[in-house]
Amino acid sequence: MKKVFLSLTSSLFLCAFLNAQNIIILEDDFDTTNGLGTGNNAAKTTTIEDPTDSGRGNVGSVNIGDVAGTSPWGEVRAPWPGSIDLPSESVPGTDTFIMKVDLYIPGDTTFNTADGDSPDRFNMILRWNGINAGNNNKKWEWDTLESDTWHTLEMTGTIKELDSDGNPTVSVIPILSFYDKTNDAEPGVAAYIDNFVLEVSVPAAPDDPNLIVESDFSFGDLEQGQGPYTKALTITNDGEDEVLEVTGLTISGENEDSFSLSADLPLNLDPGQSVDIDIDFDPDGELGLFEAVLEINSNDDDQIVNLSGKVGEANVIVILEDNFDNVRGLGSGNNAGKTTIIADPTDSGRDNVGSVNIGDPTGTSPWGELRAPWPGSINLPTESVPGLDTFDMQIDLYIPSDTTFDTDLEGNGAPDRFNMILRWNGINQQNNNKKWEWDSLEADTWHTLNMTGTIRETDAEGNPTTSVIPILSFYDRSNNAEPGVAAYVDNFKLKVTTPDEDPNLAVSSVLDFGELVQGEGPFMRKVQVSNSGSTQDLNISKASLLGPSKEDFQFAEDTFPVKVGPGQSADLELIFDPGVRLGLFESTITLESDDENDPEVIINLSGTVLPPFQGEELIINGDFESGDLSAWRDNDRFNFTSEVVRAGEGAAVFNLLGGAQWGEARLVAPSPPATADNPQALEVTPDMIGKNYEYSAWYYRPAEGGMATNDTIRMILRWNAVNAGATAHAITNVGDIPVDTWFQVKAKGTIPEVGGDGEPLTSMLPIWSFQDVGVDAAGGEIMYIDEVSLKIEAPEAPDPLQITGFEIDNDRDEIRVSWNAVLGALYAVDRSTALAGENLAEGFWEELDDSIIAEDEAPTFIDEGATSLGESRLFYRVRLIALPE
Repeated sequence: MKKVFLSLTSSLFLCAFLNAQNIIILEDDFDTTNGLGTGNNAAKTTTIEDPTDSGRGNVGSVNIGDVAGTSPWGEVRAPWPGSIDLPSESVPGTDTFIMKVDLYIPGDTTFNTADGDSPDRFNMILRWNGINAGNNNKKWEWDTLESDTWHTLEMTGTIKELDSDGNPTVSVIPILSFYDKTNDAEPGVAAYIDNFVLEVSVPAAPDDPNLIVESDFSFGDLEQGQGPYTKALTITNDGEDEVLEVTGLTISGENEDSFSLSADLPLNLDPGQSVDIDIDFDPDGELGLFEAVLEINSNDDDQIVNLSGKVGEANVIVILEDNFDNVRGLGSGNNAGKTTIIADPTDSGRDNVGSVNIGDPTGTSPWGELRAPWPGSINLPTESVPGLDTFDMQIDLYIPSDTTFDTDLEGNGAPDRFNMILRWNGINQQNNNKKWEWDSLEADTWHTLNMTGTIRETDAEGNPTTSVIPILSFYDRSNNAEPGVAAYVDNFKLKVTTPDEDPNLAVSSVLDFGELVQGEGPFMRKVQVSNSGSTQDLNISKASLLGPSKEDFQFAEDTFPVKVGPGQSADLELIFDPGVRLGLFESTITLESDDENDPEVIINLSGTVLPPFQGEELIINGDFESGDLSAWRDNDRFNFTSEVVRAGEGAAVFNLLGGAQWGEARLVAPSPPATADNPQALEVTPDMIGKNYEYSAWYYRPAEGGMATNDTIRMILRWNAVNAGATAHAITNVGDIPVDTWFQVKAKGTIPEVGGDGEPLTSMLPIWSFQDVGVDAAGGEIMYIDEVSLKIEAPEAPDPLQITGFEIDNDRDEIRVSWNAVLGALYAVDRSTALAGENLAEGFWEELDDSIIAEDEAPTFIDEGATSLGESRLFYRVRLIALPE
């Protein structure tokens, strides 16, 4: 029921948003409504007949009112004081606003469309409670708007719950701002405006009756030979007064015969009442994805519920699949393997297929590969046992008679080739590889090819196998193929077997905490344990830790025993606390359970602790705390925000452009650190060559309106501002970023000697890339970014060792000595009664403790009993014994 409840909650929220009503709080069409004032400075506005022959009535003529140089800012607002009360019905923090205006820039505008890199600008601004901080602001450079054309511009968002002073939002000042950036415009017409409107939403009137039901109803992944299955679909009347009458329940679609239900109609539900309808799913022994549609008719709006169920082979898990229709798992390929989806050209009765094309010009690269999307690596199911369980990789391949690949190289006996490859743990050694020469496959015929074998127990370096990179390789052996179609592919599938045990403990054999920063622990990871059995509970009784670092790893208190139901999983919290020590920490966990075949399962643990990176920051305003995009390129795609921040009061937000695959944010930093001729690039001086750098940034993906799960983000460094040889860092699938929380990416590298142009390196151009992988964005999908850092190695010598604190406590009979320290370093503290002499009475230094490990940067040593020694004076010294390795 928990899943149903969450789905219903989402549906309720969505309905409330879609049904919200809007109220216009300010309007001006320069004919029948006149909500704006006359403007000021560079935005004096008069009402005139439309001079643009667009069929409008009157429009506003925005004129430069001051002489050149008097003021660069001109604003059109509501009449003084310009503040407008929000409707009492609106709920700040929940309800939304939309601000619109039509803008026309004449060809002889008095504003500059370009002045070096600084064209003039038009802004829309909303000041909450009249305060000029924490505004909503959207900008258009003058040269981005085509002249002699009417443009409808708008800004949307959520009404701020609180103003920048923390007070509830009750009013707003809307501003149309005209910015004469160079402050040199002569009096005259800058632009014409029309049809200004500012409207805000208010909660919709209750929908009564209101049918609530989840829109996607899935039976999940099921095994062949089981079933029929029954699952309850909950229908709720969320209305307040009226009875909901359900009069029709109709199933249709391609697999409608596999789904059924029974219900006595009509169903009458009082307000707040729910009813469960049993949906039956019978795959009748067949494999595949089953889909149908349930239409619900009632005295509310009719609703559609998508029904589905996926049936696979027993004890087999499909870890990657692509039928080029409704199941997509492969990427778009590269070089001689670029793949596009097209309707089946072979008249074989298939739907879509993949067309494998020669993407590169002749001679660029003989290898073309089709893999899973970057990075291409797929984790093996925890249920599978490497060394025992097996794999099956298969593909349908069709070679047209006019293939661009060679079936024979002029009698040389070396035709081109198709390969299936599996790289274990991503290592290009000891692969599984199967080859087909091009002339061994009959043309104009579909061939089902497959490669089978046993999952390798260890990779080429002796590590336990936990992941695999599947590759479909197209080898243009002579590297002479012209652009065109090499082959068509369909129905790719990679399957692995799992043990037929009940219960069965499934857990990854490796848990690596990765590289961690000294002093930032303790660190926590979750160990996911699963029971892949079908009927019996799995009982994990205890865990034992062994190995050189066993004391540094521990499960949360009261973790065991653990019971996991059939087909269920549980997350066990594991804590790694190395203190301030550095180095590689390794241990093993042995889980003991009632899994008869594997009563003891071993997990290899590791973590590497490194000292904090000491470096010089190269990014100006990476935390956006300037309150704007200072040092960043400011355009329609990339904007400052104060609504969602990681820390402080500012962040940035990127929004996708519909129909474009790539979008990016760049710097426009002052020099230094920028180069003199390119403000987007950072200067690389000779002493920076060969030094290490470290990159970090935080991203936030909103659940509503965020980028799609198949999109990617990354940071790219172009050496000498050249795309060739660029380095991409922190490539991340958006689907791997949790929603509505901040997520950190990190990367590191070394400054090279030469750039992508082959010349000595003098600059690097950082680009923050946002990729709409499917080029399917409608436009406006967003991703927030904050705390962007790019540091270059600049080790700082430790501060000279000195005593920083000294306290005498007669009540406790102790003296406390503090000093500045290096984390993890070993120190000693000595005491003397004088500063000279060879014995205790004459000032000999007595060692009090020589095993003090600094667990913070200001440790304290307590000399107990010191005040009762009866000495008139005491001297203390601190010695550094050893720095951390």
